[in-house]
Amino acid sequence: MKDSILLLLTGVAVASAAWGFWHFLGRDAFAVFTAMALAILAVDNMRLRRLRRKD
Repeated sequence: MKDSILLLLTGVAVASAAWGFWHFLGRDAFAVFTAMALAILAVDNMRLRRLRRKD
């Protein structure tokens, strides 16, 4: 029973966060996604270069 309630509350929290993200950012949400993807790729590239230098 406790797990069901926690799962439901987690679902409500994630759905609320998603709604807030799209509601407040609107068309700029895609720019945020693009910036996040670019930042993640840059960090991963630095990590891989560092890993390659160790070999």
